[in-house]
Formats: sequence, structure tokens, C-alpha cells
Amino acid sequence: MDIEAPARLGSLEDSIPLSAAQREVWREHALYPLSAMHTIGARTDIHGDFDAKVFERSLEWIWHRHDALRLAPIPGPEGDEPRQCEVSQPDSMLHQHDVSSESDPNAAADKLALELGRQSIPLDGGATFRFHLIRVAADRHVWVMCYHHINMDAWANGILVRDAAFAYRAFSAGRAPDLPVAPSYRDQADRDATFLAGARGSVNRAYWLKLHLEQPERIFESAKGVFEWCCAAIDDIASHCGRW
Repeated sequence: MDIEAPARLGSLEDSIPLSAAQREVWREHALYPLSAMHTIGARTDIHGDFDAKVFERSLEWIWHRHDALRLAPIPGPEGDEPRQCEVSQPDSMLHQHDVSSESDPNAAADKLALELGRQSIPLDGGATFRFHLIRVAADRHVWVMCYHHINMDAWANGILVRDAAFAYRAFSAGRAPDLPVAPSYRDQADRDATFLAGARGSVNRAYWLKLHLEQPERIFESAKGVFEWCCAAIDDIASHCGRW
């Protein structure tokens, strides 16, 4: 099956704005760019006969299916708010490791999976995820998924695992995966902008601003820098928290 590449967002004019929640993550990442605080790590144990080449093909399929995997934030011009554009597919969708020759392959796989899940993911214009496959034995593998929280969370990861499994079964049977078209992240960005511009956004913004301004003085003294940062981002906080 030939997979048609998606249209590329070739310029900032064609890019997508970050949602309010994404802008919060962007600011935190700017403060701690080398930290793994925003890395979402997960693992799935795979038992039985397994074809790594078919699995990598399945990952390429979900790459084209879900635009959240293809989007990455980039700074706006002259200090403007960051935007997100589609990036090129990584040279390798799957980084493979083999611990089957270790004295205790299961322990080695657990240790490696934990290390991989704790690595930071840069926001440098490239893909905001990493997929790893650890070979424990001929009939046991561990799939390690690492995402930057700016585009993914644990709930969304469950959807990707489901779709990857569906694609793997389809490709293994010699047929193309057949699923309904996935929602686009662009639609979510539009809904977020609509919320910010509407009456509910204004009400929530006023509520959170009032709450922060009325915090006890001791909080200001102990975390003045954090408070100043929160005030600068109050529009984002209001819109995000208002929908919990």
C-alpha cells in the first residue's frame, strides 16, 4: 500500500495557532528546556509472533493519520506568539534496541524503558515524539512511546496504541487499514480560539485574574516570579481551567 503524504504547511501564514494549554506548556519549556517535566512516557508489552517491519509501517500509517504527530511549535516572528507547523517525517519512525542477550533480559528491558521514558524532548522544530522498540526475546517486545506534552497526553496515547494495533493487524493480513477519518488538531485550535473570544472566556478570565490578585501576601513574597509569570499568561490559564 502506498501512503499518500499529507500536504505540508509551508509557511507561518498556513500554520496553526497554539491552544491556550499549549502556550502554557511552551512558556514552561522555555524556562526549563532541558527538563523532561513535559515528557509523556508509556510502554506496551507485545507477546507472540511479531514483525518489526510491519510494525514500523503501522507507525508510518498513524503518522499520516493523526496530524498531532506531525505538528511542532515554532517561534513567531519578532517575538510574536509561537505557531505550529507540520514537520517532515523522521528518517526512522522506530528506534530499535535488543537486550535479548543480557543475563536478565526482562530486567534490562524494564531499566531501558524507564531511561527512555525520562529523556527530554526538545522543541527545536522537529518531531515532538519518539518511538522505541525493545527486543526482549523472539516472542516478546516492549514498545516505548515518548511524547512532548505540548501535543500529546496519556489519553491521546491510548488512541494511537489502538490505531497502531489495528493497522498492524490489517497489514499483517495483507489489507489496508480502514478506519474513519481522524479528527484534526486544527479544529481543536479553532474551538479554543472561539472560546477565548466568547463570553465564557471573558468570565473565566476575570475569575482567575481576581483569584490571583487576592492571594495572600506571603505567597507573593515567596513566589513573586511565578506570580508575575501567571499574570502574563492569565488569558491562557482562564480558558484552559474554565473547561475542566
